[in-house]
Amino acid sequence: MKKILQIFSIIALFASCNKNETILQSAVDQANKLCPMTVDEITTLEYVKYYPGDTILTYDYVINEEKCPITLISANLETLGETMKSNLNSPATKILTDACSNAGVLIKFSYRGDQSKESCAVVYDPKTGKTEYEPIE
Repeated sequence: MKKILQIFSIIALFASCNKNETILQSAVDQANKLCPMTVDEITTLEYVKYYPGDTILTYDYVINEEKCPITLISANLETLGETMKSNLNSPATKILTDACSNAGVLIKFSYRGDQSKESCAVVYDPKTGKTEYEPIE
């Protein structure tokens, strides 16, 4: 979790300089220099994606399905979403969350199985505080 906060903090640092999309993209580029990043024994952050004009900032994770099937992640998206929401509202990431809120940008955490290639996601709207879930279909 500490590594995730490092990525959030880098993006927040750049986003705090100027709220335009160019700065947000620059922050994402800097975060991607640290990727891929092993978060824990089952999770690797592959990349962070945002392009000027986009309405979604995406964190793309790959799950080691030998240790945890992606279906288990999908079945627990609500718990995962609450954890991510709590992390995004911490003092270390508030600048990022505020920048996304002001720009109308959603924050998406996408999880993909390394073997099955199935995916699921948590999408957080920092403006409303609402979280949506995209389970495996």
